[in-house]
Amino acid sequence: MNTIEKFNLSQDQHQQLLDHLRELLRTRSTLQQTVGIEQEKNRNETEQLFRELLDLFDSLEALINAVEQQPEASPKVWKRLPKNLKALRDRLTIIFLRRNVQQIEYTESKVDFKLCSVVETENNLDVEEGTILKIVKQGFQIENRILRPIEVITAKNS
Repeated sequence: MNTIEKFNLSQDQHQQLLDHLRELLRTRSTLQQTVGIEQEKNRNETEQLFRELLDLFDSLEALINAVEQQPEASPKVWKRLPKNLKALRDRLTIIFLRRNVQQIEYTESKVDFKLCSVVETENNLDVEEGTILKIVKQGFQIENRILRPIEVITAKNS
């Protein structure tokens, strides 16, 4: 008994089934190729990110070595330190922007718990309870997803 007879298929049904199977195999092959391409793209993007971070690492290491080699650093060295650190921060900001990571811009005086996380409260009778007194850490987002909320200290009136 052949396959067509075993499953009680007509010749036309058998041909349709074979056509569907061929189409599924082509689709599977296309999907496998697409997955391979995407995996390679992700590997390349990850390697590029780490190359950029290694560049920052090298700059930080050079800055640390310069400070360590001159324990009695001149005022000129200490004066340049904030400028050098800002340059590193700016380079890191560029790395973030290339990957659509943005600092959360927040100008409200009250906490929005979708964007902020209260890490501490301080007694302060001069302002309304819950008012943001200080931003401890900046928050970041990628597109509309929060990577890290803004960490804040708020007032309490007790």
